[in-house]
Amino acid sequence: MFFAISLSAVFIYWVSSLSSSVKKVFPTVDCDILVANYGSEIDEFAVDDYNFIESNFGMKSSGCLQCFCQQQMKDDPEGYAEKTYGQADGKKICAEYE
Repeated sequence: MFFAISLSAVFIYWVSSLSSSVKKVFPTVDCDILVANYGSEIDEFAVDDYNFIESNFGMKSSGCLQCFCQQQMKDDPEGYAEKTYGQADGKKICAEYE
């Protein structure tokens, strides 16, 4: 019983830490303002944002990636996660974000 409770506590701590680090990297942003500022080039900035957070672990995102992927999820719910959107390494940026 003690082992099960200890294991449960470790798991809860791990999930809490993961959630905190994700919230730190992807803070709440106003997507309407970002889309208005970046316009049709938001996909390029989303790829740059993805590359930045991949090479700078724990650093805060500009918000372009999350706003772009959220919009793609609405526009193409079946295929958005399978596209690279021009990422040089061929990584599926919205699948990684999700």
